[in-house]
Amino acid sequence: KPLSEIYSQKPKIRFPEAEVIYLGIQHEREKLYNRINQRVDQMIGDGLIEEVESLLPFQSLKSLQTVGYTELFRFFAGEIKKQEAIDLIKQHTRNYAKRQITYFSNRLPTTWIDADQWPQYLLNFEL
Repeated sequence: KPLSEIYSQKPKIRFPEAEVIYLGIQHEREKLYNRINQRVDQMIGDGLIEEVESLLPFQSLKSLQTVGYTELFRFFAGEIKKQEAIDLIKQHTRNYAKRQITYFSNRLPTTWIDADQWPQYLLNFEL
């Protein structure tokens, strides 16, 4: 089926007896992007480059065609410099986050809670 046909369908209700609530944490875009950039820097510091290098023999596996791995595989292939790979990981992660927000906003009845209000929201949460 074409993706457009799949997305145009209403989601199936798998558990009609359950009340499902979709919640999302909403960050200001600049704060979200800064958090993503810091997280990528932390992953690099924690050994992501060495991890990807150890996976070079398996880079053709579909499961490794993901953000972070594909950019570093390109670095190890000599196609791009290390800093460019890191910058692309940050950019692609930001793009992915934006697609997730769009998906949840358009496909699911998501209630977005401001990040600063999230702890209080959870403390007061009732069905």
